[in-house]
Amino acid sequence: MKLTHKRVIMVLFLLLLGATPEVALAQEPKAPCRLQVGYAHISTHEIKFHNRRVVKVNAFSICHLPQSNVTINVELWKIGSLGPTKVYKTKIFFPGITDAGKKLSNEQTFKVCKNSTPTKYFGVASSKAYIVGKWQFARDTFSKKPMLISCGT
Repeated sequence: MKLTHKRVIMVLFLLLLGATPEVALAQEPKAPCRLQVGYAHISTHEIKFHNRRVVKVNAFSICHLPQSNVTINVELWKIGSLGPTKVYKTKIFFPGITDAGKKLSNEQTFKVCKNSTPTKYFGVASSKAYIVGKWQFARDTFSKKPMLISCGT
């Protein structure tokens, strides 16, 4: 999924001001059905089991109702001298019906570090699911804040 010009400008504006979506949304309660994106980070699993350093971002969907045919798209972005750039994206599909309250995760979005250049990374996720007889969409959910990580891609 492409970020529109308007959304890219919004992200840049928030980053330049030092504000994060976390500050803007601090008073809003969590929705009963929601998509959440974690912070970008170095994957300890990949270091331990595959002997490689990767920058990674995870996302999950959770709903208090049964959901089916869930798709979770996750994008890893970095902020460079030319602005935000998409580094990698994945899509995971969960067929069938998922029990209420079960967390569905996409933990496949990562990129191998080429060097240790400090770089800011964040994640963007979207999803769709069939809930209570109709399709529900979660659009462009961002990590709460970009993370400075010693990982050049």
